[in-house]
Amino acid sequence: FLDPTYTVDEVKDILSDIAEAVLGEIELELINFSHTNVLLLQQVFRQSEKWHLNLEADLAELENRELLDKVKNWEENELASQPVEKPNLSPKKRLAPLNQGGPVQLLNKQIEELDEENKVLRERLKTVEEKAKAALKEKDSLASQLEDAQKDTQIKPNEPVHDNEDQSKEIDELTETVKLMRNQMTTEIEMKEKSAAELETNLTTTKHALLDVQHQLSMAEKELEKKFSQTGAYKNLKMMMNSKNDQIKDLRNKLAKYEKDDDEEE
Repeated sequence: FLDPTYTVDEVKDILSDIAEAVLGEIELELINFSHTNVLLLQQVFRQSEKWHLNLEADLAELENRELLDKVKNWEENELASQPVEKPNLSPKKRLAPLNQGGPVQLLNKQIEELDEENKVLRERLKTVEEKAKAALKEKDSLASQLEDAQKDTQIKPNEPVHDNEDQSKEIDELTETVKLMRNQMTTEIEMKEKSAAELETNLTTTKHALLDVQHQLSMAEKELEKKFSQTGAYKNLKMMMNSKNDQIKDLRNKLAKYEKDDDEEE
């Protein structure tokens, strides 16, 4: 049990011990607060590095006495457990696209590259189709020439036998030549059809990649909007802006009231 009475020295010692304890607690809280801020900034920097964002610090705003006083008043209201009016948050707006750097520009650049590749593949596919049509047309022409040659070289009753033999030899040579050309044209057509199929497959794959990149772009924008809207700095600044707007409205109302009174006096 404590003594009911204390000397002056004992009171001084007790107050000194209490002051040291309070000072130690305050220093510990400040150190913990500083370490927490360091970890928070580290997370912000990592996220900005991941998304290739450019961060800028406005030192003038950090030293703005008006904003500091508002933060102080807000802290006092929170500590005093006084009800604070909930600000009317405006509907969420989509973040504006980043003009310089950032994941959005990288994804847009990749989309442009895929579009260019699609155009090239379409042009190549069109060229292959035109060549295939020309090859088929040439094949039909050669077949027609072969039929005409066979009709012209048919054996006639009044012609000599040796002439018929020469004509048969020419027909055989022409038939063999046409056969070789037909095989060559068939091989070329098969190769062109195979190339066209590969180009069509590449075009389909590129389209899927383009859709995937567009989906990633949409998800990245939503993730950025979500993370930014959940930060404490955003909420605090939003609250301060709403408070400032309320003050401006009050001043305007008072000014209008004073102007009305002046008009009535005149």
